[in-house]
Amino acid sequence: MKIAIILCGHLRSFKHNVDSQIKHFYGLHDCDIFLSSWDNFGEFPVHESIHHKRWDDPTKIAKERHLLSQEDVDYVLEKLTPVNYEFENPEECVEIINDVVSQCPNTRPGPPTHVPFNYVSMHYKNAKGFNMVVDSINQGKHYDLVIRTRPDCIFYDDVIFPAEVNQNTVYTPIINCWGAMNDQLAFGDINSMYSYFNMLPNIPVYSEQLGHIHPETSIMYHIKKCGHVLSPTWNVNYDVIRSEMLDMIKTYEEAKLWYEDRVRREIQ
Repeated sequence: MKIAIILCGHLRSFKHNVDSQIKHFYGLHDCDIFLSSWDNFGEFPVHESIHHKRWDDPTKIAKERHLLSQEDVDYVLEKLTPVNYEFENPEECVEIINDVVSQCPNTRPGPPTHVPFNYVSMHYKNAKGFNMVVDSINQGKHYDLVIRTRPDCIFYDDVIFPAEVNQNTVYTPIINCWGAMNDQLAFGDINSMYSYFNMLPNIPVYSEQLGHIHPETSIMYHIKKCGHVLSPTWNVNYDVIRSEMLDMIKTYEEAKLWYEDRVRREIQ
Protein backbone atom coordinates (compact mmCIF):
# COMPACT_ATOMS: atom_id res chain seq x y z
CA MET A 1 0.00 0.00 0.00
CA LYS A 2 1.52 3.28 -1.14
CA ILE A 3 0.91 6.24 1.17
CA ALA A 4 1.24 9.99 0.75
CA ILE A 5 1.99 11.68 4.07
CA ILE A 6 1.43 15.43 4.21
CA LEU A 7 2.95 17.33 7.13
CA CYS A 8 1.41 20.77 7.47
CA GLY A 9 2.28 23.58 9.86
CA HIS A 10 5.09 25.02 11.95
CA LEU A 11 8.06 22.85 12.84
CA ARG A 12 7.97 23.94 16.51
CA SER A 13 8.96 20.77 18.42
CA PHE A 14 9.96 18.81 15.30
CA LYS A 15 13.49 18.08 16.50
CA HIS A 16 12.03 16.72 19.73
CA ASN A 17 9.51 14.50 17.93
CA VAL A 18 10.97 13.40 14.61
CA ASP A 19 12.63 10.21 15.84
CA SER A 20 9.29 8.97 17.18
CA GLN A 21 7.67 9.87 13.86
CA ILE A 22 10.20 7.80 11.93
CA LYS A 23 10.23 4.87 14.35
CA HIS A 24 6.47 4.53 14.83
CA PHE A 25 5.13 5.93 11.54
CA TYR A 26 7.14 6.77 8.43
CA GLY A 27 9.66 3.98 8.79
CA LEU A 28 6.92 1.33 8.91
CA HIS A 29 5.22 2.14 5.62
CA ASP A 30 5.91 2.58 1.93
CA CYS A 31 5.35 6.32 1.87
CA ASP A 32 6.21 9.57 0.16
CA ILE A 33 6.47 12.57 2.46
CA PHE A 34 5.35 16.08 1.55
CA LEU A 35 6.12 19.05 3.82
CA SER A 36 4.10 22.26 3.76
CA SER A 37 5.69 24.45 6.42
CA TRP A 38 6.84 27.97 7.24
CA ASP A 39 10.27 29.56 7.33
CA ASN A 40 10.02 29.91 11.12
CA PHE A 41 9.48 27.66 14.12
CA GLY A 42 6.33 29.45 15.29
CA GLU A 43 7.89 30.08 18.69
CA PHE A 44 6.95 33.41 20.23
CA PRO A 45 7.20 34.97 23.68
CA VAL A 46 3.87 34.54 25.45
CA HIS A 47 3.00 38.24 25.31
CA GLU A 48 3.73 38.30 21.57
CA SER A 49 2.19 34.93 20.76
CA ILE A 50 0.78 34.44 17.29
CA HIS A 51 -2.37 33.22 19.02
CA HIS A 52 -3.06 36.74 20.31
CA LYS A 53 -2.84 38.74 17.12
CA ARG A 54 -3.16 38.63 13.35
CA TRP A 55 -0.20 38.60 10.99
CA ASP A 56 -1.25 41.83 9.31
CA ASP A 57 1.98 43.75 9.91
CA PRO A 58 4.82 42.16 7.86
CA THR A 59 7.40 44.42 9.52
CA LYS A 60 6.42 43.15 12.94
CA ILE A 61 6.44 39.56 11.78
CA ALA A 62 9.98 39.85 10.48
CA LYS A 63 11.20 41.03 13.87
CA GLU A 64 9.36 38.45 15.94
CA ARG A 65 9.39 35.15 14.17
CA HIS A 66 12.10 32.62 15.02
CA LEU A 67 13.54 31.94 11.58
CA LEU A 68 14.90 28.60 10.45
CA SER A 69 18.61 28.56 9.79
CA GLN A 70 20.10 26.70 6.83
CA GLU A 71 21.30 24.11 9.33
CA ASP A 72 17.70 23.67 10.53
CA VAL A 73 16.47 23.22 6.95
CA ASP A 74 19.20 20.70 6.17
CA TYR A 75 18.32 18.73 9.33
CA VAL A 76 14.64 18.55 8.40
CA LEU A 77 15.35 17.47 4.83
CA GLU A 78 17.87 14.84 5.94
CA LYS A 79 15.42 13.35 8.44
CA LEU A 80 12.34 13.36 6.22
CA THR A 81 13.77 13.11 2.67
CA PRO A 82 10.51 14.61 1.36
CA VAL A 83 9.39 14.22 -2.25
CA ASN A 84 8.38 17.88 -2.18
CA TYR A 85 8.57 20.60 0.45
CA GLU A 86 8.13 24.29 1.14
CA PHE A 87 9.32 26.62 3.90
CA GLU A 88 7.12 29.61 3.14
CA ASN A 89 7.61 33.17 4.32
CA PRO A 90 4.28 34.24 5.89
CA GLU A 91 4.72 37.73 4.51
CA GLU A 92 4.09 36.30 1.04
CA CYS A 93 0.58 35.10 1.87
CA VAL A 94 -0.70 37.68 4.36
CA GLU A 95 -2.98 39.30 1.77
CA ILE A 96 -4.40 35.96 0.62
CA ILE A 97 -5.22 34.83 4.14
CA ASN A 98 -6.53 38.20 5.31
CA ASP A 99 -8.82 38.29 2.27
CA VAL A 100 -10.51 35.11 3.51
CA VAL A 101 -10.56 36.40 7.10
CA SER A 102 -12.24 39.62 5.97
CA GLN A 103 -15.13 37.57 4.56
CA CYS A 104 -15.88 36.04 7.98
CA PRO A 105 -17.86 38.84 9.69
CA ASN A 106 -19.62 36.59 12.16
CA THR A 107 -16.56 35.23 13.90
CA ARG A 108 -16.24 36.03 17.58
CA PRO A 109 -13.09 36.00 19.73
CA GLY A 110 -12.27 33.75 22.65
CA PRO A 111 -13.01 30.10 23.46
CA PRO A 112 -14.25 27.98 21.90
CA THR A 113 -13.24 29.95 18.81
CA HIS A 114 -9.74 30.53 17.44
CA VAL A 115 -8.05 33.64 16.06
CA PRO A 116 -9.39 33.72 12.47
CA PHE A 117 -6.01 34.37 10.84
CA ASN A 118 -4.34 31.39 12.51
CA TYR A 119 -7.21 29.12 11.57
CA VAL A 120 -7.29 30.25 7.94
CA SER A 121 -3.50 29.96 7.63
CA MET A 122 -3.73 26.32 8.77
CA HIS A 123 -6.10 25.47 5.93
CA TYR A 124 -3.99 27.50 3.53
CA LYS A 125 -1.01 25.25 4.31
CA ASN A 126 -3.22 22.16 4.09
CA ALA A 127 -4.24 23.09 0.55
CA LYS A 128 -0.66 23.76 -0.52
CA GLY A 129 0.45 20.42 0.87
CA PHE A 130 -2.26 18.54 -1.01
CA ASN A 131 -1.31 20.34 -4.22
CA MET A 132 2.15 18.78 -3.88
CA VAL A 133 0.52 15.34 -3.87
CA VAL A 134 -1.54 16.25 -6.94
CA ASP A 135 1.65 17.28 -8.74
CA SER A 136 3.19 13.91 -7.84
CA ILE A 137 0.13 12.06 -9.13
CA ASN A 138 0.29 14.04 -12.37
CA GLN A 139 3.85 12.78 -12.74
CA GLY A 140 2.65 9.18 -12.60
CA LYS A 141 2.56 8.33 -8.89
CA HIS A 142 -0.36 6.44 -7.32
CA TYR A 143 -1.38 6.60 -3.67
CA ASP A 144 -3.75 4.24 -1.89
CA LEU A 145 -3.97 6.50 1.15
CA VAL A 146 -3.39 10.19 1.82
CA ILE A 147 -2.60 11.21 5.39
CA ARG A 148 -2.60 14.56 7.13
CA THR A 149 -0.28 15.01 10.12
CA ARG A 150 1.77 17.73 11.77
CA PRO A 151 5.50 18.28 12.36
CA ASP A 152 4.86 18.80 16.09
CA CYS A 153 3.24 15.38 16.64
CA ILE A 154 4.93 12.76 18.80
CA PHE A 155 3.95 9.08 18.49
CA TYR A 156 4.04 6.56 21.32
CA ASP A 157 3.06 3.36 19.49
CA ASP A 158 3.26 2.04 15.94
CA VAL A 159 0.82 3.74 13.57
CA ILE A 160 -1.21 1.12 11.72
CA PHE A 161 -4.07 1.24 9.24
CA PRO A 162 -6.97 -1.13 8.52
CA ALA A 163 -6.39 -3.78 5.86
CA GLU A 164 -9.33 -2.37 3.93
CA VAL A 165 -10.16 1.32 3.76
CA ASN A 166 -13.65 2.36 2.70
CA GLN A 167 -13.93 4.81 -0.14
CA ASN A 168 -15.62 8.17 0.46
CA THR A 169 -14.56 8.02 4.11
CA VAL A 170 -12.34 10.26 6.23
CA TYR A 171 -10.77 8.41 9.17
CA THR A 172 -9.73 10.37 12.25
CA PRO A 173 -8.35 9.52 15.72
CA ILE A 174 -10.68 8.60 18.54
CA ILE A 175 -8.87 11.07 20.83
CA ASN A 176 -8.39 14.87 20.85
CA CYS A 177 -11.79 15.57 19.28
CA TRP A 178 -12.69 18.53 21.52
CA GLY A 179 -16.42 18.04 21.21
CA ALA A 180 -16.45 17.37 17.47
CA MET A 181 -13.77 15.86 15.20
CA ASN A 182 -10.01 15.61 15.58
CA ASP A 183 -8.46 18.12 13.14
CA GLN A 184 -4.81 17.16 13.71
CA LEU A 185 -4.58 13.78 11.97
CA ALA A 186 -6.69 12.17 9.25
CA PHE A 187 -6.46 9.68 6.41
CA GLY A 188 -8.55 8.41 3.53
CA ASP A 189 -8.59 7.77 -0.21
CA ILE A 190 -7.51 10.51 -2.59
CA ASN A 191 -11.02 11.81 -3.31
CA SER A 192 -12.07 12.03 0.32
CA MET A 193 -8.84 13.75 1.29
CA TYR A 194 -9.20 16.19 -1.60
CA SER A 195 -12.23 17.54 0.23
CA TYR A 196 -10.45 17.45 3.59
CA PHE A 197 -7.48 19.47 2.35
CA ASN A 198 -9.50 22.01 0.34
CA MET A 199 -11.72 23.62 2.93
CA LEU A 200 -10.17 27.08 2.53
CA PRO A 201 -12.68 28.55 0.00
CA ASN A 202 -15.61 27.47 2.19
CA ILE A 203 -14.47 29.06 5.44
CA PRO A 204 -16.41 32.34 5.01
CA VAL A 205 -19.64 30.43 4.30
CA TYR A 206 -19.15 28.09 7.24
CA SER A 207 -18.30 31.04 9.45
CA GLU A 208 -21.65 32.58 8.61
CA GLN A 209 -23.58 29.33 8.96
CA LEU A 210 -21.97 28.26 12.24
CA GLY A 211 -21.55 31.75 13.68
CA HIS A 212 -18.01 31.10 14.90
CA ILE A 213 -14.69 29.49 14.07
CA HIS A 214 -13.98 26.33 16.04
CA PRO A 215 -11.54 24.10 14.12
CA GLU A 216 -12.90 20.73 15.18
CA THR A 217 -16.53 21.69 14.59
CA SER A 218 -15.83 23.38 11.26
CA ILE A 219 -13.89 20.50 9.70
CA MET A 220 -16.55 18.01 10.78
CA TYR A 221 -19.21 20.26 9.25
CA HIS A 222 -17.17 20.49 6.04
CA ILE A 223 -16.64 16.73 5.68
CA LYS A 224 -20.35 16.06 6.11
CA LYS A 225 -21.32 18.88 3.72
CA CYS A 226 -19.07 17.29 1.09
CA GLY A 227 -21.01 14.05 1.43
CA HIS A 228 -18.25 11.96 2.99
CA VAL A 229 -18.54 9.49 5.84
CA LEU A 230 -16.66 10.51 8.98
CA SER A 231 -15.12 7.58 10.84
CA PRO A 232 -13.46 8.60 14.16
CA THR A 233 -12.11 5.09 14.69
CA TRP A 234 -8.35 5.47 14.18
CA ASN A 235 -6.66 4.14 17.32
CA VAL A 236 -3.41 6.09 17.29
CA ASN A 237 -1.48 7.04 20.43
CA TYR A 238 0.09 10.42 19.83
CA ASP A 239 0.14 13.96 21.10
CA VAL A 240 1.00 17.45 19.91
CA ILE A 241 4.04 18.92 21.65
CA ARG A 242 3.66 22.68 21.53
CA SER A 243 6.54 25.11 21.98
CA GLU A 244 5.62 26.08 25.52
CA MET A 245 5.57 22.39 26.56
CA LEU A 246 9.27 21.94 25.75
CA ASP A 247 10.23 23.69 28.98
CA MET A 248 8.44 20.94 30.92
CA ILE A 249 9.07 17.94 28.65
CA LYS A 250 12.70 17.30 27.75
CA THR A 251 12.70 13.64 26.74
CA TYR A 252 10.52 11.13 24.92
CA GLU A 253 9.98 9.25 28.18
CA GLU A 254 8.76 12.39 29.96
CA ALA A 255 6.37 13.12 27.08
CA LYS A 256 4.92 9.62 27.21
CA LEU A 257 4.38 9.77 30.97
CA TRP A 258 2.69 13.16 30.60
CA TYR A 259 0.45 11.77 27.84
CA GLU A 260 -0.51 8.64 29.79
CA ASP A 261 -1.37 10.72 32.86
CA ARG A 262 -3.55 13.04 30.80
CA VAL A 263 -5.38 10.12 29.19
CA ARG A 264 -6.03 8.59 32.63
CA ARG A 265 -7.44 11.87 33.91
CA GLU A 266 -9.70 12.24 30.88
CA ILE A 267 -11.08 8.70 31.37
CA GLN A 268 -11.80 9.40 35.04
